[in-house]
Amino acid sequence: MNGSHVPGVLNVVRLVAILFGTVLALWVSIGVSLNFAFGERYPDLANEWWPAGVMPRVASAGNTLNAPPVQSAELAQMHKSLRDAALREPVNSYALGMLGAVADYRHDTSHARKLFRLSEAMSRRNLLSQMWLVEDAVNRDDVHEVILHYDRAMRVSKESRQTLIPILVEAIAEPAILENLLPVLAERPSWSDEFAFMMSAKGNDPQAMSAVVAALKPDLSRPGERRLVESILLRMVALNAEREAINTVNRLEGRAGSTRTMQGGDFEEVTGTLPFAWSLRKDENIHAFRSSVPTGGFGLWIETQEDMAGVAATQLVGLAAGRHALTGTAGRVPANIAGRPAIGILCEHGKVLGRFVLPPAGENGRSFRFEFDVPAQDCVTQWVKLEAAPEGDTNTWFDKLAIVQ
Repeated sequence: MNGSHVPGVLNVVRLVAILFGTVLALWVSIGVSLNFAFGERYPDLANEWWPAGVMPRVASAGNTLNAPPVQSAELAQMHKSLRDAALREPVNSYALGMLGAVADYRHDTSHARKLFRLSEAMSRRNLLSQMWLVEDAVNRDDVHEVILHYDRAMRVSKESRQTLIPILVEAIAEPAILENLLPVLAERPSWSDEFAFMMSAKGNDPQAMSAVVAALKPDLSRPGERRLVESILLRMVALNAEREAINTVNRLEGRAGSTRTMQGGDFEEVTGTLPFAWSLRKDENIHAFRSSVPTGGFGLWIETQEDMAGVAATQLVGLAAGRHALTGTAGRVPANIAGRPAIGILCEHGKVLGRFVLPPAGENGRSFRFEFDVPAQDCVTQWVKLEAAPEGDTNTWFDKLAIVQ
């Protein structure tokens, strides 16, 4: 895809051309056979032992081109040697690729392009050819071809991903890059999970991140894919893109709208996607867990030891502005107010909307209702926090939690 704005788009991608387009050593280090590995390390000795060998000639040429300047006579001899090798093994992608490198060194771009394309046609596993074709596409402002060869390079070389993926994560903020990348990601190439994990740590464009998640179509029933989505959502929230995060998770779960109320408040099933689902604390002195409750079915139990206070369970919601009510049932709540658990509601950025201490309740529970207001500004998402009491050991259960407007 071409466009007048594309040269600016490709400034970041151009970095990889600098890294790979001239540094042949990376390709040389990968190798394709024992013969090539030996030839790369000792090309002169390999040529002595096996003058007909192709790989030692390829390796020797790579080492020479990687240590310029190279004299014209030396280039001519190198070209003849590689041409003889290519004629001897006409299906050898590496000989053609190195001939392309010689042509590129001579600034014969058109000839180099033909040779590298022939090399790639024989084997997409030739990383030198893939990376030269990336550089060539960058220079021609052809975003589609840049992404094509990025994809091929990362499919065949795990080593290349360490350099290419961070560059691509930074580049997705550019619409032309993203437009061409999304169809590739929809195929779920072998590098897509690594890309998504890097994006969850380093991504800076929430809209692009949301589009990537949509293209990947993750299966939330698979724990690994759900964790991947959760890490991306947390990154989006950290970037103050709460609304985009809500839209993303709602779309994945088949929900409409750009708001989100409490999920799973009946605790009958473990469902949802963090942080828009219950996160339960499980440590030595505060333990939140699902189990049966006296009124039937499942609920959430909070147990504490050693007079330990703190947050036992959290969920991020995205309520519309206005008045809301938190309702539910709680049991085994002591009469001593210092020993009663509480529920806190606060904006994601920290503004407290309400903190409600539970009323005392016996074994079979007692219903409650607490009202609070969500402001129209600076409170797109809100944390619901179930807090253990600061005094005494807690053994309280919750059920049928809901937020209504």
